[in-house]
Amino acid sequence: MEIQQLIGFLAVAQSGSFSIAAQKTHRTQPAVSLQIRALEQEFNTRLFDRLGPQKVTLTDDGKVLFDLIEPIVKDIRQVEERFNDIRKQSDNFSLIVASHNTAIMYLLPDVVKVFKSQYPTSLLSVINRQRETILSMVRNDEAHIGITSLKIPPSWANYEVLGKFRRVLICNHDHPLLDKKRMTLEDIARYPLILPPIGGNTRSAIDDAFSKERVSYNLVLEVRGREAVKHFVEIGLGISILSEYYLPKEASQNVIMKDASNFFGYSESGLITRKGRYLSSGVKHFIAIVRKQIHEIT
Repeated sequence: MEIQQLIGFLAVAQSGSFSIAAQKTHRTQPAVSLQIRALEQEFNTRLFDRLGPQKVTLTDDGKVLFDLIEPIVKDIRQVEERFNDIRKQSDNFSLIVASHNTAIMYLLPDVVKVFKSQYPTSLLSVINRQRETILSMVRNDEAHIGITSLKIPPSWANYEVLGKFRRVLICNHDHPLLDKKRMTLEDIARYPLILPPIGGNTRSAIDDAFSKERVSYNLVLEVRGREAVKHFVEIGLGISILSEYYLPKEASQNVIMKDASNFFGYSESGLITRKGRYLSSGVKHFIAIVRKQIHEIT
């Protein structure tokens, strides 16, 4: 039994595919197949059921082996980080951050700029993914940290709320709602709404608020992307509700914000790491810069 065989087995088990596992472990697909075949011969059992050319699943014996070796392989993968940290050679390290589009656009540019000025020889990768993929990457040590929001963190994760942000109504400068001292949901519902697609936290908060009060709203546009939402509000096609996190002062000159957190609550930005995951001094410093940046925003 060799370490590379165990790494290959874990990659196939996690991805459900020999081809994807080959990409992740920087091997050819035949090489990964040979690793699995050697393990099956050594243990005299079948570890995977082949469901098709691109899909496999663990057998019962495969699940037993997976549970045994997963923590071992994760520890092995962290040896280089620990070794370089102990030797004080922490400038030459890799850091993978998985996040979503909005955090990458609004939070991370200044963080990356500061971090790279302090660790110029580090290899920093910022990967744009959806929430479920972010969680999977952090859990499987494909990313050191994830930045997104979670309603209920999984048991394997450390989750730190970095900041909370009001949800605000945005409209153009001459909109009648700006004259309302006490705005109600009924007032908001009288005007065309431009909203993000169903599935996001903000859209869920909006729909829940209107549903609870049994108020129907007029959805005129459903748009993916905060910049697109702001653009349509600016040209007068409707109003919207966004997190103030996405509306820095210099970027909100063409729209007016009005606090709507009493109706739609707060959004948050959070940081995810895997419990038990070794974090080098460089990774910890990146997290410290993120915390500072969030503090400055809030």
